[in-house]
Amino acid sequence: MAPLNVRDAQSAPRTPGPLPGTGLLASHRDGDLPIVPSARSATRARQYPVAAIASFTRRIAMTKEDRQAAIRKVLEEEPFVTVAELAARFNTSESTIRRDLAEMAQQGVIKRTHGGALSQITAPEEPVPEEERKPEIGADLARIQGEELSRMAIAASRLVNEGETIIIDSGPGTLQLARRIKASRRNLTVLTNNLEVALELSESFGVSAILTGGLVRGLRSGLVGYVAEQTLRGMQVDKLFLTAPGIDQERGLTTSQLEEITVKQAMIQAAREVILLAQHNLFGKVALVSFAPLTVVHKVVTGRELPPDMISAIARLGIETILA
Repeated sequence: MAPLNVRDAQSAPRTPGPLPGTGLLASHRDGDLPIVPSARSATRARQYPVAAIASFTRRIAMTKEDRQAAIRKVLEEEPFVTVAELAARFNTSESTIRRDLAEMAQQGVIKRTHGGALSQITAPEEPVPEEERKPEIGADLARIQGEELSRMAIAASRLVNEGETIIIDSGPGTLQLARRIKASRRNLTVLTNNLEVALELSESFGVSAILTGGLVRGLRSGLVGYVAEQTLRGMQVDKLFLTAPGIDQERGLTTSQLEEITVKQAMIQAAREVILLAQHNLFGKVALVSFAPLTVVHKVVTGRELPPDMISAIARLGIETILA
């Protein structure tokens, strides 16, 4: 029997066949290429049948149902995975993984994103009365915070005018704001150190998205460091949508991430108007280091849950509060 070359393998019928020396049938599903053993692997199979069977078994394609169940399991442990990582993990093609993710996103099992997938947090099946809510429980807290962030994003997007150049920081609410801008605004230039925001706005023909560059600390974290800082220092923009983990009347805007301090300061210096996006529960909190006084802020966009005394204290500083 003549040896099978690469061209023969590519044009060979896509039908299952026995693995030489094992008696097992090769199989392929969902558009994957068939497994064609080389002459060398066939020889090894005859010499070491047990090892060949174990190696071949690992390469047999999973069913679509099993693969999607396995993808769900992966996302329970890793909040974000790429298509390439999943394809390598399950020994299948990237096009097969993309079809899986598209189906799973339609089912509401995952959230599809550029180049991969995010885990999807689902709300309780039955609504919980306000008086029975327990914010310390993770899933319920995520739902409540998500509602507030969505309201804030709507209110903040109304502050953006056509033709403006703005900066969007990294932090809670910024991705939701980018989605609102993408859906309703045109002729904008958005500068950001937020990878998710840049990817979201890259799909909009009416928005020019500029990524600062810099040190990557994770998909949901901002780009930081010298490159990000220098990019921002050369800019002059109309508005900055800023975030801060801690907000206090005396300590000002604070953070525990030391590497982002100079980047946030450069953003503030580049903007003619600073708009703070902050959930109501961040007021009164103090993080490790202050990066700016509260008085650099012109407007605050927050949830309507902010206590009246805090609203009054902010007003005394000459800052406008927008409750969402």
